[in-house]
Amino acid sequence: MTNLDLIKDSLQFPSDKMKTGLSFQEIFSYEPRPLQTLTDEISSDAIPDFTLIEATMGGGKTAAALNLAYHGLEHGKKGILFLMPTNATTRSMSAIFDKFVSTILPPSYHSRMLGSKNRLVRVAEKGHSDKASDFSYFCTGNAQFLFPFSIMTVDQAMRAVARSKNVTQLLVEMSNKVVIFDEVHNYDPYMMEYIVRLLSWLKVYHAPVIMLSATMATSQKRKLFSV
Repeated sequence: MTNLDLIKDSLQFPSDKMKTGLSFQEIFSYEPRPLQTLTDEISSDAIPDFTLIEATMGGGKTAAALNLAYHGLEHGKKGILFLMPTNATTRSMSAIFDKFVSTILPPSYHSRMLGSKNRLVRVAEKGHSDKASDFSYFCTGNAQFLFPFSIMTVDQAMRAVARSKNVTQLLVEMSNKVVIFDEVHNYDPYMMEYIVRLLSWLKVYHAPVIMLSATMATSQKRKLFSV
């Protein structure tokens, strides 16, 4: 298999290989909490267009979001984009995200991770070739959005609503994924304006959005739900 074949293969969502019908406990290896059980109930037919999960630290928000996103994949979405506020949080979350991906797909599948300012932090390729790293250059910048499972800093996604080239390309690449925003309580007012604009475009493209926050002002929640 050539490197070009590996690239093409990595960009395809392997729907025929995804394990369907998994319970929360089968995915995460522990009994779900009430918050996490709720994600099964609200996604029996399709996952909501917008979900805000608000709970204290350690309340199980990440697993709840991933469980909800898993149901989105079962209902036809072709990937998950996980957005974190900083490089440090992106790196710490990548292990959790990778374990989730390798549970619902064959273990050779991993997420792709991109840090802020187009700086590649790590690219985890499919493990069937020792030359997979030869094309890691392909996984930088806008190309990162092409992969079915990506984790990156939120500023990468904010470029989709900034005055920059390839805006439409970025939005289209996000359109068929479940988009998760983590630690929304850390966003400053400037970032929130961009996020609200991005939410409006994701709504147009019917991309389900899940937001996670430890706490959030009522005015901010109204703003998000009004999109």
